[in-house]
Amino acid sequence: MIKADTPVFSVVIPFYNNRAIAPACFPTVVRLREKNGAVGEIIAVDDCSTDGTAAWIHESYPDVKLITNERNIGFGQACLCGIRQAAYAWIILLNSDIKIISDIITPLIEDIQKHPDLFAVSFFSFDEKGGEFEGRKKIIPKTGLFKTRNNFSGEYGEGVLYDTFYACGGHMLVSREKFLQLKGFSQVFKPFYWEDADISYRAMKRGWQVFFDPRCRVEHGHSSSIRQENRERIISMIQTRNKMLFFWKNISSPLLWLRHTAGMLVRIATSWIAGDFIFYRAFGSAIAKVPQVCKERSVEKILWCKNDRELFRIGKTANTMGKP
Repeated sequence: MIKADTPVFSVVIPFYNNRAIAPACFPTVVRLREKNGAVGEIIAVDDCSTDGTAAWIHESYPDVKLITNERNIGFGQACLCGIRQAAYAWIILLNSDIKIISDIITPLIEDIQKHPDLFAVSFFSFDEKGGEFEGRKKIIPKTGLFKTRNNFSGEYGEGVLYDTFYACGGHMLVSREKFLQLKGFSQVFKPFYWEDADISYRAMKRGWQVFFDPRCRVEHGHSSSIRQENRERIISMIQTRNKMLFFWKNISSPLLWLRHTAGMLVRIATSWIAGDFIFYRAFGSAIAKVPQVCKERSVEKILWCKNDRELFRIGKTANTMGKP
C-alpha cells in the first residue's frame, strides 16, 4: 500500500536549449512536488545546452537536482542518465515542453497498486488551445511500414485504464527497475522518434503492461525543441528510417514480414517516380544500422513471451479499473 505522503516518484526532465519554453513548464512540475509528498525529487538533465537553460534552472529552482552532460548524448541517453541517478522506484518522465494540468499522482498510485506487472502509463496530452493532442495509441500497417495514430474515443470512462500500443516518451510514468532491465531507450533510434514505441513493445513482449490513463492530463508543445534544431526534411528522414528499424528489431510474425517485404520492394521501385528521395536516404541510413539491430534483437528475443498477434490486438480493448 502506497501512502500519499511517502516518496515513490522521481520526476526526470531531459532538455536541450529550451530556455524559451522552460519558464512556462517548470513551475507546474515544481508545484506538483510541493503539493504531493509522493514526489520525492525533480531531476533535470542538461544535454549540453548552450542557451543558458541550465543556469536558469539552477538560479530559479535550486532544489531541482541538475545533471549537466559535458557533450550532447541525445534524448534517450539523457533520459537514461537521469533515471540511473533517480532515488525512487517510479519515474515520471517529462519533456521540457510539458505543463501538468491535472492531478496525476492520485491515479498513478492507483495504477501502480492494481497492476504488479506495470511497466508504463501514458498521459493524455492537449495542445495550447485545449485540443486533444496525444492519447491512446494504435498502429496501422502501411506500405510495408507502421504508422501510429491517436485513438480519441471522446468517451473515456471514469476510472478506466486503457490498453495502448505504446507510452509516449514525452509524458509517461515508467518503472525504474524495468526501464533499466531493458537498458533504456535503444540508441538505434538516435537522435529521436520511435524509441518510446520500441521500449514499450519490448516491455510488452516480456509480458509487462503498458496503459493509457486519461485522468493524467498534460499540455504538450510537441516537438518544439526538436524542430528548433532540425529541418523538416531531416525529421522526415529520421521518422521513416526509425519505422524500418522498429520493424526489423521487434517483429517476428512471418505474415507481417511478408507484407513488409512486399511493401518495401514496391517503395524501393517506385519512390523515385513520386520524387520521394527522402525514402532512399532513410533506407540507406537504416541499412547501416542493421548490425546493431541484429545484436539487440538477439538479446531480446530469448526473453519474449508474447507474440505479435497478441500485441496487435492492443488498442481494441479496455481494462476497467476496480471491476472484476
